[in-house]
Amino acid sequence: MKPSLTCEVLTFKPNLQSMLWGGDTLPRLKGIAVPGTPVGESWEVSAMPGKESVVADGPLEGRNLAELAADYGAELLGEESIRRYGLRFPLLVKFIDARRDLSIQVHPDDSLAGKLHGSNGKTEMWYVLSAEPGSNVILGFRRPIDAERFASIAGTAAILDEVNYYPTQAGASFMVPAGTLHSIGAGNVLAEIQQSSDLTYRVYDYGRTDADGHPRALHIASALRALDYRPCTDLHTHPDRLADGAQRISECQHFNVDRVEIHDGKPLAMAHNTSSFRVVMCVDGEIVLTDHAGRHKATLPCGFSALVPAGNEGLTLSGNATALIASV
Repeated sequence: MKPSLTCEVLTFKPNLQSMLWGGDTLPRLKGIAVPGTPVGESWEVSAMPGKESVVADGPLEGRNLAELAADYGAELLGEESIRRYGLRFPLLVKFIDARRDLSIQVHPDDSLAGKLHGSNGKTEMWYVLSAEPGSNVILGFRRPIDAERFASIAGTAAILDEVNYYPTQAGASFMVPAGTLHSIGAGNVLAEIQQSSDLTYRVYDYGRTDADGHPRALHIASALRALDYRPCTDLHTHPDRLADGAQRISECQHFNVDRVEIHDGKPLAMAHNTSSFRVVMCVDGEIVLTDHAGRHKATLPCGFSALVPAGNEGLTLSGNATALIASV
C-alpha cells in the first residue's frame, strides 16, 4: 500500500548544476563543498528527464518526482494541474547564482517548441534574493527592430546596444514571457519559477569557450523564429495584495507566484487545496513547516525548498522569513 500524502511535505536531495558563469553561493547555502566547480543553478523541484528531483527522506525517500506524479496523480499534482497538464509535473523551480553574465538568449513559446521539439515552451519569472551594486538584468528590446536587422547583428556585441537594462536589488521580481530576449547579469542570486523546459536559444555569449576551449553553440536560426521583436517598456512585476496578506507577484497562464512574510507570533496557515500542488521556496530567513496536527515536517533555511502535495490536509509556516509559493 503506497503512503498517503495527506500529511506529507516533500524535500529533495541537492541537485546542483555546474555552469561556467556560476559561483559558490548555492553550495554554501546548501552546506555542500564543491571545490573548484562553479555552480550556476540548484534545481529545487524538477521532473525534467535525467534531472529529476529525488525525495530526501520520509516514506517516499529515493523516489523521483516524475515517478511520483505518475503514481499519485491528482493527490500530488492537484485537479487543475491534471486538467491542464495530465500526469506531467509542469514547473521547474531553481535558484541561480550568476557570478558572471549569462548568455543573451530567448526561449520558445508553446507553439514553436511543439513544432520544433515536441515539447512545451518556457515562460519564467525571476525573484532577486541578492544583487551586488551595479547588477542588472537584460529584458527585451529598447526600440523597434525587425528580424532582418537582428540577423545582421546576432552573435555580436552590437546586440548590447538594442536591449533594456533593469537595475536589480533584493526583492525585485521580473516576468520573462517566452519570446523575450533576456540575460541575467553578473552579481545576481535569483529564484526562478518556469515552465518545465530546458530549451534555450543563445544569440550572444561574449566570445566565451567551454571547458574544451570551443566556443559555446549559438542558435541564431531558431532564435529568429522565437523572438518577440516588439519593444518592451516594463517587465517588472507589480504585486497585488491578496486577502490573506500575501502578495501575488506573478500570474500568467502557466503559474502563479505569491510572496509571503512570516513573523514569529504570526504563523501562516496553508489550507488544504485540491486544485494544485504548492512549491515553497525560502528566499530569506528560515521557515518551519508543521502539519495540521502540529508535527514538524520540514525546516527550510534560505535557499531551500519543499513541495506540498495537493492532497496535504493543511500546514503552518512559522519563523522569521520570506517565502515564495508557486502553484498552477
